[in-house]
Amino acid sequence: MRCDLPLDGSDPLAAPGMFQAKHAFYWRAPRPDIAAGYRKDAIRLPGRAGDGQDLIRAARARELERGLLNWRSEQEGPKVAPNSWRWLIAKYLTDDFSPFREVKENTAKGYRESLAYLSVAIGAKLIADTDYEALKILQRGMESNGRSVAFISRKFTMLRIIANYATALNPREFAHVGVVLSKMRFKKSAPRDVAPTKPQIEAIIAAADKAGDPMFALAISLQWWLTLRAVDVRGHFLGTGKDRRWADGLTWGMIEGDMAAIHKVVSKTAESEPRVMIWALDDLPDIQARLRAIPADKRVGPVILQPDGQPYDRTWFTAKFRRYRAAAGVPDEVKMMDVRAGAITHAKSLGASTVQMQHAAGHASPTTTQRYIRDRGAEVAEVIQLRVKK
Repeated sequence: MRCDLPLDGSDPLAAPGMFQAKHAFYWRAPRPDIAAGYRKDAIRLPGRAGDGQDLIRAARARELERGLLNWRSEQEGPKVAPNSWRWLIAKYLTDDFSPFREVKENTAKGYRESLAYLSVAIGAKLIADTDYEALKILQRGMESNGRSVAFISRKFTMLRIIANYATALNPREFAHVGVVLSKMRFKKSAPRDVAPTKPQIEAIIAAADKAGDPMFALAISLQWWLTLRAVDVRGHFLGTGKDRRWADGLTWGMIEGDMAAIHKVVSKTAESEPRVMIWALDDLPDIQARLRAIPADKRVGPVILQPDGQPYDRTWFTAKFRRYRAAAGVPDEVKMMDVRAGAITHAKSLGASTVQMQHAAGHASPTTTQRYIRDRGAEVAEVIQLRVKK
């Protein structure tokens, strides 16, 4: 029975609600839940039969099953009290005029997770009755449950977002919560200070080539030399079911002529900086050669594809990075998300100015660029040398 399958990951292959149709896999809620009002469409799971993505499919199925169980508990629980936090959260997620409608899908996923937690933690409390003491009790409760500094910071950031929404809805009744939250201060997790070096990146690329995976090697090369986020190279999937679509990645339509340049709007800053960025490839012959090696009849749609011809999702792409990182002997502390920081740090070590690095990274502010520079030890050494020489 699907209800007997564990959802905590203790059985990594447990996939409640999953079924196969031809070569594809889907998840669907049980008929009684569909009859009670839960979504009736089947949701496509990643990949196809025989592609080795069983763990990824199972994890997605468990995620969908947990969503179903949360929905059941909401149906069985007491009605939501008007003007409670749970009421506000539901309105924020469903209101056609909510700022949530303007959030990108990958960000929306994190919002939903935080809101699901807050709905349980503070949902029953009325917004009007929420004062400084109530918020400190919530914070201390998280701390006593062993929640990390980063976790607490994320949840209170989310609380500030929906408190601002509440203020917009009813300034007279709800504005005080936003004021209280603005006066509260929370610890922040230490910024990452890890940046892969050029030899480490080259070793990971070589490991991918050795494993017969030139497409992944190309993806990492593009990230490193063009200072791109992974999503701007591999893309990602947005939405679910029939609404699921691939977006934000590199396509062949963005590559000029005989691999002379790439034209692309950076996805994360597309609204604040909608201008197309251009990366000339003449000084990157290895990347040009890798692009030219792809058959002409395959140069349609996404550039970076899996061996089965499908685009990557984030989970599978990161799993491959870990595999080739291990094969290359690169320390585990180097994460997929550090590649961009490593590229910026590498540029700085060679004398690039902050403005040059800012433009190369597509940052709207030089302050953002500074957060990606992870060579404080070298800077301290330079200061000592300057002082000694003077």
